[in-house]
Amino acid sequence: MLCLLAIPVAGCSSHSSEPAALSFYREHGRQAARVGPSIRAVEAEVDALAKPPTAGQLASLATSAQQANERLDEARSGWQVTEKGEEEELSTIETQLSEGSAELKNAIAALATYAGNPSQAALVPYATHLMSGREKWNEGVIQLWHLAKQPNPPTA
Repeated sequence: MLCLLAIPVAGCSSHSSEPAALSFYREHGRQAARVGPSIRAVEAEVDALAKPPTAGQLASLATSAQQANERLDEARSGWQVTEKGEEEELSTIETQLSEGSAELKNAIAALATYAGNPSQAALVPYATHLMSGREKWNEGVIQLWHLAKQPNPPTA
């Protein structure tokens, strides 16, 4: 019985990273790490908006949203979802990151609509896309950092 329990544990104790994941991490990890702080900065500004928001707050929010959008574009640059069977896990991660970043970009785009019509109703699409995007993005980042054997995945 003890031998049966030892077999799965032995497979989990590997200290080497997955080569394809490590390569993807090396190519895109630094840019991906910049996404989380940008998204959180935008979220903090949205949370701090006065009711109704001031022109200065809307201008600052637009600047932060532009920066977050640029960070997402930088992170997505050069991504190609792998479709090889032996790299299925990396393909799943790339898909999560791509879908998550698209949702996060939609959240940022919704803020442009909000800036033109600052109402609580205009923030609903932002919140919906943010929640969905964050979930997918974070799952992909956590899995990528795990496969690349890197500490502290930079979640959004």
